[in-house]
Amino acid sequence: MGSSMWKATISARAESKAVCSSAIRIRAECTSRTNGLSTANLAISSTTFPTTATTKIATSRQFSIFGGPDEAAIY
Repeated sequence: MGSSMWKATISARAESKAVCSSAIRIRAECTSRTNGLSTANLAISSTTFPTTATTKIATSRQFSIFGGPDEAAIY
């Protein structure tokens, strides 16, 4: 079987003066030689970021996982 490559971008943003709820959005893409490109979008809400002062956070991270189709899964 051909190998596949997974890419996921995780972005989180929070603006608060005390305690806030934020949404974390995850986009995962799987490319493989046999099945082309498939994309899954997942939103996780009600995530709490405790803060003590006014805070603005914007984070974006990207990572890749290489492996066969039996080694990766999207939840």
